[in-house]
Amino acid sequence: MVDSIQMKYLRQLFFLAMTLLLPLSAQARLVYAYAVDDSNIRGESAQDPAVLMSVFKFHLALVVLDEMQKKGGSLDAELHVPAATWELDTWSPLRAIYRGKDADITLRVLLDAAVAGSDNLATDVLINYLGGMPKLQASLEAMDVKDTILKYDEKSMRSTAFCLENTASPASVLKLLRRFHKKEIIQGKYYDFLNETLLSTSTGANKIKGLLPQATPVGHKTGGSARVDGIKLADNDAGYILLPDGRTLYLVAFVQQSKASDDDCAAQIAQLASLLYKKYTQN
Repeated sequence: MVDSIQMKYLRQLFFLAMTLLLPLSAQARLVYAYAVDDSNIRGESAQDPAVLMSVFKFHLALVVLDEMQKKGGSLDAELHVPAATWELDTWSPLRAIYRGKDADITLRVLLDAAVAGSDNLATDVLINYLGGMPKLQASLEAMDVKDTILKYDEKSMRSTAFCLENTASPASVLKLLRRFHKKEIIQGKYYDFLNETLLSTSTGANKIKGLLPQATPVGHKTGGSARVDGIKLADNDAGYILLPDGRTLYLVAFVQQSKASDDDCAAQIAQLASLLYKKYTQN
């Protein structure tokens, strides 16, 4: 039976699911998936394909680290990055350091930049190191990752049309996050590195983390697009929240095709995360 407190939060969750959509344009949709530990995945349009944007950098990092684990590779191995790499005008904190220079940069630094800082140029360096986007897609399929299509790198995604081609369902992203967090794919120093990197992500502090208690550990990867005719193609966050009782709350929330402001899009995700956190922590 469902007790009165559980019913209260079920009603609130339903209300939130309805009201979160109201401030958004008729073209917008919030799709999300959530689960605690190994529980069934729930959500809204959780099986529908959604534009990933930079959330795919989690997939990339996981595949790169899986390849490194198989070969016993070192996170401190260096990749040579030619000066021409830094010429592309895109989001890249590393560009400010290395612009105009040839550089030898460790995989540790490149992975941290791509995941925690969402550095686009570091991402494309790692894609090239892996063997290109077809290799990334094939590796995910070999991991039995479903409902995920990754075709284009960050340079290509400067075109809006190509941004729309990198998609995954929220449920698929959640399943991969859960497999990662349960150490079913990478272990040891490779797992520790990516887990610590996700926990230290600097982007999207106003999304999943936005309304949670300040000290709550959250490992996550964000994503967001520019606007086309005032419409934001995607504003995303995907991650795991470590609850006080030791359980893990997984949440993947994607705002798609929205005319709402960036702050309002982020607030949609923050409100959902807050309600779910309260649902699973308040007796």
